[in-house]
Amino acid sequence: MVVSNGRVRRGDFQVLRVKEMQRKICNFLCLITATGLLFLLAGPGVVLAASDPIPSIYYQDLVELFNRKSMNAPKPSALLVENGFWQTEIVIFRDVEYGSEVWKLTNDPDYSFHHNSVNRSPWNCDGSLISMMSARNVPGLPYEGWFHYFLIGAAGDSLRILNLYGNSRTRAVLDNGQITAWDRFSSSLMYFGYADGLYKVDVRNNDLMTLEEPLPNTSVRKQITSFVSENNKVLVNDRNTGDPTYFPMIYMIDLKKPSGSPDRVKSYSIHFNLTGIAGHDVATEDAYHDLNFMRTPDDAWQLNYEGPNGGEMVTFRIPYDGDRDSISIAFTDYDPVYPYYSHPSWRYDGQYVVFGGQSRRGVDDWGLQCRNQATQTPVAVLTPLLTCSDIHTAWDGYDPDWAFASCMGAWPWAKRIIKAKTDGSLTTPIVNTNTRINGTSSDYSTLPRPAQSPDGTKVAFTSSMLQTVDTKADLYVAVARRPYPPVNVRVLSISRTQVLLAWDRPRIARETKGFHVYRSTDADNQYVEISPALIPELVYADNTVTSGHTYYYAVTSEEFSGLESDYLSNVPRASISTSSSNWDNYRAEGQKGWDATAPGQIGNLTVSQLSSGVFQLTWQAPSDKDVRYYNIYYSVAGPPASVQERLIASPGRTSTRLIDWQASPVFSPFYGVTAVDRQGNESLPRYFPSDDSDVTPPAPVRDFR
Repeated sequence: MVVSNGRVRRGDFQVLRVKEMQRKICNFLCLITATGLLFLLAGPGVVLAASDPIPSIYYQDLVELFNRKSMNAPKPSALLVENGFWQTEIVIFRDVEYGSEVWKLTNDPDYSFHHNSVNRSPWNCDGSLISMMSARNVPGLPYEGWFHYFLIGAAGDSLRILNLYGNSRTRAVLDNGQITAWDRFSSSLMYFGYADGLYKVDVRNNDLMTLEEPLPNTSVRKQITSFVSENNKVLVNDRNTGDPTYFPMIYMIDLKKPSGSPDRVKSYSIHFNLTGIAGHDVATEDAYHDLNFMRTPDDAWQLNYEGPNGGEMVTFRIPYDGDRDSISIAFTDYDPVYPYYSHPSWRYDGQYVVFGGQSRRGVDDWGLQCRNQATQTPVAVLTPLLTCSDIHTAWDGYDPDWAFASCMGAWPWAKRIIKAKTDGSLTTPIVNTNTRINGTSSDYSTLPRPAQSPDGTKVAFTSSMLQTVDTKADLYVAVARRPYPPVNVRVLSISRTQVLLAWDRPRIARETKGFHVYRSTDADNQYVEISPALIPELVYADNTVTSGHTYYYAVTSEEFSGLESDYLSNVPRASISTSSSNWDNYRAEGQKGWDATAPGQIGNLTVSQLSSGVFQLTWQAPSDKDVRYYNIYYSVAGPPASVQERLIASPGRTSTRLIDWQASPVFSPFYGVTAVDRQGNESLPRYFPSDDSDVTPPAPVRDFR
C-alpha cells in the first residue's frame, strides 16, 4: 500500500475495509452530533436543510460534493451565465485508488454527456475544445427537457451553448443532429446531419451554420454515426425508418473537394444483397447496427447489420466507393481467421485494431486484444482473462502506443477506465468511474464509455456518481499522461550577451499550445522559468546571460488544457566566457521534480451572500505566473482543511470569482482558497472568515447541515 498526502493510492483491500468501517463509525457519530445541534438550533421561522442519506462510502473521498447531491436543484442558472459563458464547473481531484488526476467538468442537476455514439472523441482536432450535450435549463430558452449542444474550453473553462437557435430551421437541424463530428484539419468546424443534407458549423465565427452539402431523400432524416475519416471524408447515412421495404442510403462527402466538384459525393444503398455468408441474413439489410470508418488510407469503412439481439456476428469491410465486388469480411464469429470484434478502435493508420474478444476463434483468452488488421494476425492480449459485459474501447487519438478501454460485469476492473500499451507490455487502470451506483434504472450513456483526446493524454467518460439517479450523468476527464516535452533542444548561437535556443516539437503534439523555457546555474536544481509567457515558437533568445557563468536550459510543453510536461527535455549546457563560449548536451530528457515550490497565497478573499445558500467568492491572484487553477474548499464546522473531502470547485487560472450556489441555507459557510501551479504544488489556503493559519485538522468525514 502506498499513501500520498493522506490518501490511499494503491490497493490492499484489507486497508480499504478498515477505512470504510472507520467512515461508518464517524458518519454515525457525526449524525448523532448533527441531530442534537439541529434540535438546539431549530426554532420558529428556521428552515433546516435537507440531510442526504449516509452511504457506506463516499466515492473518491468527495464528501462535500456527495453532501450537496440533494442541493442540486433549483440551480440559479441566470446568475451563472455572463456574456454568454457559464461559470466554470470543473472540480479537479485525484482518484483515490490510482492517483490519477480527474476533472469533473459539469455540475448540473440534469443530464450532461460527451457523445451519443461509441468510438467518438468529443475533442476537436487540436484538443482546444470539447463538445457535449446537456439537458440543463438554459436562460432565455424554454426548458423542454431536450438536449442542447455545448462547447467547453480544453481546461474546463469557457462553457457555452452553441448559438444555433436564431430560427426554427437551425434549431430543428440541431435537435435532430444527434451527434457532432469534428473536422480533421480545422479546429473550428463541426458537422451535423439533417433531412436535407450535411450542415457545417464554424464555432469560431459566431457559430455560423451553413448547408455544406445538399442530399436527396429529404423526407428521411440524416445522421453522422462515424467520426470523420483521416482524409476528411464524412459518412452520412439515412436513419433507419423501421420500414423493411426501405433500404437506407450512404453518402460519402469528400470535404477536401469544393462544393459542386465531380466525385465530391458518392452515394449507394446499404442493401448489398450479400449471399452465402454464414451468420448474415439478406433479409436484415434494411437495417444496420454499426458503421464506422476504419482509419485506413483508402477510407474503408465497416458495416454491421442488425441481428436478432443487436448487431449480427459478422461485420463487413466496405470500400469507400461501395463497390459490391470489393466487399470483404472484416471479422466474424464463423471463421477461425477473423475472430469476432466487440467495439473495435483503430490506430490512426488503420493497420492495428483493439477490441474485446478472442485472439483467435476457439482460444480461451477472452479480453482486450490488439490485432494487426492488415495481416489478420494477433499482436497481444492486453488484459488477463476476464469476464465482463459492455466492453468499450478508444483509440481515437494519434498516440500509437496507448489505447483505453472499459467494461462492466464482474471483472475486478469493472467500471474502471484502463490504459493499455498496445504491444502488451503494460495494462493498468486509470480511474474508477463509480458509475451506476445509485441503485436505479440506468441510462445507456452512464456506461463508462471512454473517448481519447488527440494526443492520448486524456480520456473522457460519463458517470452518475454525483447524480441522485443513474438515469443522469456528468462529464469527466481523467489524465492518462502529461504531454511529452519537446526534443532536440539545442543552442543555435552563443555570445557573451545572448544564447539562442531552438527545439523540435515532440513526436505527438497535436494538442500542444506552446512551450516554457527554464534555466538553471546549478545543473540539476533550481530551474527557473525565463520565458515571459507560453511561447508558440520553436526558438527563444536568452538575453540575460553574463560572461563567466554556465547555464543549463530545458523546455517543456503545455497543452490547450493547461497540462504541462512532468519531465524536462534534454538539457543543453552553455558556458559563457570573454574569450570563447561553447555549449554541449549535458543531460538527456527525463528529469522530474524540478519545481517543488508552491505558489504564494491568494489575496483579498471576500465572500458575500446573494441569497439563501448562494454565496459569491472573489479573490486576488498571486503574483506567480505558473498558477494553473484554484481549489475552493468548504465546511460548516470551521476553516476547511485543504483535503479532497472538502473540495467543491477548481476554477482556472484566469478566474478570480466563483458563485457557490449549493451552500447550506442554515449554517454559515467557511471557505478556504488555494492556488495550484502547473506541477501540482498547492499554496497555503486563504480563509473566510479570515484565518491565515493552516493548523485546522481535517474536518470530520461528514459535516452536519
